[in-house]
Amino acid sequence: MKTTPFYALLIFVSVTLLMSYACNDSTTVGSGLLDDEDIELGFTNELEIRAKTVKEGIIPTYFSRGFLNESYMIGELDDPIFGKSKSTIHFELVPSAFPDFGGGIMDSMVFIFSYNQVGFYGDTLQPHDITITQLSERIDQSDTLYSDQDFPILVGPRGGRVGLLEGFTPRRTDSVSIVSYTTDEVEQLPGQLRIRMIDNLARQIFIDTLNNITSEGMNELVNGLSISSVPSSGNSMIGLNLNRATNLSALEVYYTDRIGVKRTYRYFLDEVRHQMFSVDPSGSVVEGFLDQEILAGDPLFIQGLNGVITELDISSVAQLQDKLINQVELRLFLDDNYPGDNRLLFLTAPSIVATKASNGTAVEDLLIAFTGFAGDSGVSQLFGGSLQDSLRGNELGYSMNLTAYAKEVQKGREDGIIHLELLNRISTPRRTILFGPGHSSLAPELRVTYTIE
Repeated sequence: MKTTPFYALLIFVSVTLLMSYACNDSTTVGSGLLDDEDIELGFTNELEIRAKTVKEGIIPTYFSRGFLNESYMIGELDDPIFGKSKSTIHFELVPSAFPDFGGGIMDSMVFIFSYNQVGFYGDTLQPHDITITQLSERIDQSDTLYSDQDFPILVGPRGGRVGLLEGFTPRRTDSVSIVSYTTDEVEQLPGQLRIRMIDNLARQIFIDTLNNITSEGMNELVNGLSISSVPSSGNSMIGLNLNRATNLSALEVYYTDRIGVKRTYRYFLDEVRHQMFSVDPSGSVVEGFLDQEILAGDPLFIQGLNGVITELDISSVAQLQDKLINQVELRLFLDDNYPGDNRLLFLTAPSIVATKASNGTAVEDLLIAFTGFAGDSGVSQLFGGSLQDSLRGNELGYSMNLTAYAKEVQKGREDGIIHLELLNRISTPRRTILFGPGHSSLAPELRVTYTIE
């Protein structure tokens, strides 16, 4: 039978999963096949794990090829454990179709941003002052944009501001009632942020029929734009859905055409949608643990955006040179009662993943999960990493399959140094506090099942 690479991968994954059901007792396998030959299985959970918390550098937040991030954030956080975080969004506008404003009368232009629940964080009931500003130049059109890239604001009497919404409290789960511009009927729409563009710029766009009809022309008129927010408490972020596949966010034009008919038109967000964020641990609890070898009782920290991550050394797997590894499970226990932490305000991350410290690529087991099944569901089913409420008894924690990667370490093809970070880290500011090595009962644990040859 001819097997495509995709199905070959599924076969490999299936075999791996079947091996995971091994137990610690001797097992008789198929007496008719192996003449009652016994296979002796062994188990250990005593391999050494070394760990430390490290600060992540800049990370990509936009790729020109196949990047479909959905959740973008605006706002600020001041977390006493992890430090200060801030997020701003840069974007450009493009025509959705050929606009025909000639001879018409503009009423207004309104920025519409659909909410995304994932990006809401901190005190979600806090009012925000939200500002849209015009950039003095186009957004960099490079293939990759990074989290620290900023773009200059247009200098002017308004400081480049083209939209302002003050004291606004987002209702992320509520629909909004809008009176239709064209029918005067009330419409119920999903939760969204609406900010009116200043009339001077709106009129400039509307009457310039030479430039408002093309992408290049719009960029000559407006350049790029940015949206940012300052919450009144300093501890709130708003999630916006800028997924270019759905185009739920746009600049909507309300006007009356040359024959007196009310119409609407939309400029969509261009493909380049960049999120700039900063995470500063200065003065926080985390700062005192950065790049320090963990001592007995010390915690480990993992944070979204470009915040801190945990580095683990599991090179001790190489000690099992004479063993045939069947399964390797990494268990990490959540410290859900860390002194001074406010878990109601700063929510725990639902999933973490493992990457190779040497080059930032996914460990083999995570790559198999991503490739074999689409989306996060494949990661949860084959790799793990999701927060569990009964990892051991009633203890909260994370479990992940590192079997394929551990075999590479055993064979000397990998160094055993991995990074633990949040799944989809650029889409969430959530974080996690873990018990570190040396904890009396809840230290990170490698659970290895092997065949004794």
